[in-house]
Amino acid sequence: DPTDEPTDDPTDEPTDDPTDDPTDDPTDEPTDEPTDEPTDDPTDDPTDDPTDDPTDDPTTEDPTDDPTTEDPTDDPTTEDPTDDPTTEDPTDDPTDEPTNDPTDEPTDDPTDEPTTDDPTDEPTTDDPTEDETLVLVQNGVGKISFVIANGLSGDINKSVNTLSQKIISLGVASEVLFDNANTITDIEVLVGNVVTRGEKYMIDAHKYGYEGYTIQKIGSKIIILGGSDEVLADAIKDFEKEILGIKKTTKKLENVTMSAENNIEVYNDPYDVESVTVGGADLKDFVITADSKVTAERVAAESIQTLLYKKTGMWLPIVPHGAEGNAIVVDLTTPLTCNSEKGFKLTVKDGSILIDCGFENKIEEAVLAFFMTEVTNAKTPNPSFNNGYTYEEVDYRNIYYDDFGAAGDGYTDDFEEILAAHEYANKWGHTVNANKGKTYYFGTEYQNKLVSIPIYTDVNWTGANFIIDDSVVHVQRNEHADKDGNKVCDHCERVLSEPCSARWNSWHKLNLFQVLSEYSEEAITEKFEGKTINKTDTNIGFAPGFNALIRLVNDNVRHFIRYGVNENAGGAQTEILLVDKDGNIDPSTPLHWTYDVVTWAGMKCVDDVPITIQGGKFRTISNQSENYYDSYGRNISITRSNVTIKNIEHSITDEGPTRAPYSGFTNTSFANNVRFENMVIQHHVNRYDAGSGALLGTYEIGASFANNLQWININQSNFFEEDGSVSYKGLFGTNYCKNFYFDGCNMTSLDAHCGLYNGTVKNSTFEHMNFIGEGLIKIENVTIYADAAGCTINLRSDYGSTWQGDIIVDGLTMKYSTAKSNLALCSATYTDWWFGYTTYLPQRIELNNVKLVKYTQTTDALGNRTEEEVAVNAIPFYLFSPGIYGFGNLDISKLKEDGGASFFNPYQGTKIIKISNCGNLEIPIPERAGMFKNLRYWLDGEEQSEW
Repeated sequence: DPTDEPTDDPTDEPTDDPTDDPTDDPTDEPTDEPTDEPTDDPTDDPTDDPTDDPTDDPTTEDPTDDPTTEDPTDDPTTEDPTDDPTTEDPTDDPTDEPTNDPTDEPTDDPTDEPTTDDPTDEPTTDDPTEDETLVLVQNGVGKISFVIANGLSGDINKSVNTLSQKIISLGVASEVLFDNANTITDIEVLVGNVVTRGEKYMIDAHKYGYEGYTIQKIGSKIIILGGSDEVLADAIKDFEKEILGIKKTTKKLENVTMSAENNIEVYNDPYDVESVTVGGADLKDFVITADSKVTAERVAAESIQTLLYKKTGMWLPIVPHGAEGNAIVVDLTTPLTCNSEKGFKLTVKDGSILIDCGFENKIEEAVLAFFMTEVTNAKTPNPSFNNGYTYEEVDYRNIYYDDFGAAGDGYTDDFEEILAAHEYANKWGHTVNANKGKTYYFGTEYQNKLVSIPIYTDVNWTGANFIIDDSVVHVQRNEHADKDGNKVCDHCERVLSEPCSARWNSWHKLNLFQVLSEYSEEAITEKFEGKTINKTDTNIGFAPGFNALIRLVNDNVRHFIRYGVNENAGGAQTEILLVDKDGNIDPSTPLHWTYDVVTWAGMKCVDDVPITIQGGKFRTISNQSENYYDSYGRNISITRSNVTIKNIEHSITDEGPTRAPYSGFTNTSFANNVRFENMVIQHHVNRYDAGSGALLGTYEIGASFANNLQWININQSNFFEEDGSVSYKGLFGTNYCKNFYFDGCNMTSLDAHCGLYNGTVKNSTFEHMNFIGEGLIKIENVTIYADAAGCTINLRSDYGSTWQGDIIVDGLTMKYSTAKSNLALCSATYTDWWFGYTTYLPQRIELNNVKLVKYTQTTDALGNRTEEEVAVNAIPFYLFSPGIYGFGNLDISKLKEDGGASFFNPYQGTKIIKISNCGNLEIPIPERAGMFKNLRYWLDGEEQSEW
């Protein structure tokens, strides 16, 4: 451009590209634009400032600019002496432009303007006609500018850059620009559809086909286009060879020209498919509709587009849903809303192809299955599909155990076959089904595999039976003989007659089925380094980016110290939190404690998509192992959020008092929102440790570090013994959980050990309930058979009988059949034991609609049990077990903290008691002195000064 002056903008930076010497070509003009070089060019100057003022555009330069003010960092001594523009004769080539090179030496007179620039000249706008010949190189002089369209692959960018470097090595200037570069030269090679040069240079390359391409001159531009990225690379090589004439023997480019006669057009033709008709319309006129925000829909649409383009030459545009006219409609639904029980359905309706798939990970496979088998590989070159046509040839929803060779005969071990079925289902997103009427047996193949059966998808066991035969699972001892011939544990060197759980192999502890999350727990301890987490905090201090469960641990502080036969030093301070993507703590899971330091923390993403495990009758043949704390698994474990377990029955046979305990037929951990409903379960026989004599905790239901667990309509089949009585049994055991909910349950016991926060029990029958922790215990319409425990809620004395929170009762019936001198709402015991931290009685107690009922029972020959209410005089109903009232006059000034012979743990007594509509119950109230100082209480809405 003869009006172009070198810029004297002090912000301009010199190019660092050693291959882009602005003095090599007298036609080369300095550019101030940061987009002159492609961003992936390794020679790109990282100092280019993309925020350059648009006034740097050379077309807006001030013709009065003095070239002597150019940036002094442009060192003219770096010029190639063989390419000195001062030796060029500008008259040799009529196409040569005068140089504005900023490296030109200034004249002696600093006021002189360059003689080659006339500031009054207008820029040329002439565009060579279609028939004129473009001169790219003449007598070894020229410049070849490539412009790459946005969105091309990195391989194409690399191919163009490689060719540009080769041209430079042959003595001709060359540059590579991206589509958004403001620098535009008269003659350019446009690679792909470059949008900034105007519509006249844009061609629909799809007319050439997937393997076709074109190289053609349009005006002053050379267009290189391919039907696909893959073939565009071939077109660039063709341009190098056929247009530039570069061969292996080429040493220098001398003369390169191109006219319309040199145009190259390569068509991908013919195709095996000549035409496709859908509902009377030609498929080539269709569009594909998909939601671009739904990844699976977009990917499926692109796969259809590519397949049809490759095999038929038809390029169908992808547009949003709702487009008018004929369309291939890609619709991702869900397994529950899909219109096909098979999970996929393709229908031709009103001249369009409607695709309905319920599986995100199957929709691409499903649509390709149709188009490959029925269109591109059809037996006819002209396939046709009428309105009403349906394609539903595959079942994407369901697979069956029998499909993988499971015998289901009740004695052949089916572990490996069932494992294979679930591994396949997990890969493809299927629902797994047991075959109705079959009985699947699990014996020792489980031992041989040393794995659990992973479940990531819906499972339906309805109509099938399962036998878990633990009688054949003999625990392998790791032992050797000592010098006296005694069998000794390999691990601890103890004689095997002594209790030692380390001597067992651990495989029998594994879960049989494990409901897993696609997300793993990750350690995030470093995020809390040097921080204190206060109990009042409502945010964890960082944003996970998703809903998550957080587990905190401070191993320097111990809680839930235990005394008695199972005495221990307690566990580390720990709990679980539910947080949102911004790190806000869900109000339902507030912090229990203040953490002066976090010694370990873990995080796990909450699964959004729910899954359901349902149906099936399971029978466990009890193990024959010794009575040691070495609990068997062989169960269903849930370590995933948003799971429903329903309509499952579990029974136990061949039990005896000399057996190893179980950790629970269902066991939930590190999960949120897990629901159990409509289940029949059975309690195990109590076992006692062979070494210490302690009662072994054997469970049917277990949970730890979980939130929002729900048990709906859970019935214990052996709630009453054969004689109709109820005896004390453990059934349900949990640790460090938050937010329990029971509704419609009939179970002997509910045992929340360490650290429960909030529990609700409604419309249920229990023998007793154990709680330790804090928050709210809410009891509504509950019946308690109190013969064994004598109380509704047992605040476990081995953990200090502590509940830091409230108990609200609205509807409670306590039944007893034997003579009772007293019954209690809460059993709480304080002894000479130092827990080391304050323990709490419930701070607030509300009793509404409570009654006591004495009954007699009969059981007929068929085992049917009946009850009859017996009229009795009122008996005392204590708020706490009577023994605790004796501490009312305790001299708390004599508390000792040194673990001496007589000491008492610090505590906080109940502060508020409210009683209403409890008939003629005799409810002794603790004295206000001592343990219950500052106690206030109300009767039927009125505060009492005396009782």
